[in-house]
Amino acid sequence: IFATAEQERTAAATVPLRGEPTLYRIVFSDAPYRRTTAYTIEVFTGGAWQEVAKGTESNFSGQAEVKLDAVKATKIRVIIQGASDTPVIAEIQAFGR
Repeated sequence: IFATAEQERTAAATVPLRGEPTLYRIVFSDAPYRRTTAYTIEVFTGGAWQEVAKGTESNFSGQAEVKLDAVKATKIRVIIQGASDTPVIAEIQAFGR
């Protein structure tokens, strides 16, 4: 679990991947806390960050599942732009080959 200082309401976490897998799906969770009110998920591909998902609390129930067109990436970044309390990232999963 990743969490920021108690007074913070934004956060970012970057996860390096082994090699450069082709990703098909990314899952981000802040369960059981469900504090995220706005987020962006990006992948590092071709030497630059590419946004693959964006959401708000209206479409986030503690977990976001993003299905991708096949994309080769070396890193994943989850950015929490807003939270109702201390931002928490419980899990980031990447699925691919």
